[in-house]
Amino acid sequence: MHDLVYKLSPGPLDYSELKYSLRSVEQNLNPDRVWFLGGKPSWLRTANHIPTRQPYDKLRNARIQMWTAVLNSEISDPFIAMDDDFYVMEPVDELPMWHGGNWEQWLAALGPRYASSAYLRDAKLTISMLRKQLWHNFNPLCWSLHTPILVWKGDMKTALTIDDSCGQRLHLRSLYGNLAGLEGVQADVHDVKQVARVPEGQVYASSANATWPTSQLGKQIRSRFTEKSRWER
Repeated sequence: MHDLVYKLSPGPLDYSELKYSLRSVEQNLNPDRVWFLGGKPSWLRTANHIPTRQPYDKLRNARIQMWTAVLNSEISDPFIAMDDDFYVMEPVDELPMWHGGNWEQWLAALGPRYASSAYLRDAKLTISMLRKQLWHNFNPLCWSLHTPILVWKGDMKTALTIDDSCGQRLHLRSLYGNLAGLEGVQADVHDVKQVARVPEGQVYASSANATWPTSQLGKQIRSRFTEKSRWER
């Protein structure tokens, strides 16, 4: 099985969501190795921690962490990129790769409140860059979902280099996923982070920091995964 790699913000944080992400991973996936880049919770029990500089905003710091992962020879190639608020809700032998279907249609479904947003502007720039790199009428898939993604190091290096040349404004996951030609299945929800409660049988869930303590989703996840994982003291 591929290594799992978590990118963590610096403390002081309690990393509560990470605890439950790891519990879900152990219960439903049980990988051989998990790596932690960046912050290190006081309760974490592992030798696979790599400190990283995080002097910038969240997105730029995440680029540093991704460069660290792809340049580290001990991390498997490919690896699975995780966030601390991703949860594996059902038993799987291999993590399915979810995309959102046609990216331009996915963006249109966001609605008018995104019409003049930086998010949409940078997404359109990413689509333009993909068409320059691949072909002019290329129809990209949306890989910008809150779910794990398989990372091939060589393709991610290419994506990071292109993103650096554009001032780190591009949507890295979708840039990478399309350059790498990733294959997967189209998710039957627009974004798992917008789901109030995980329906039976859905593989992935993702929480939001602000609502984690009180939301129905947070309560569902905490009640599902009560046993400590091997990575907790």
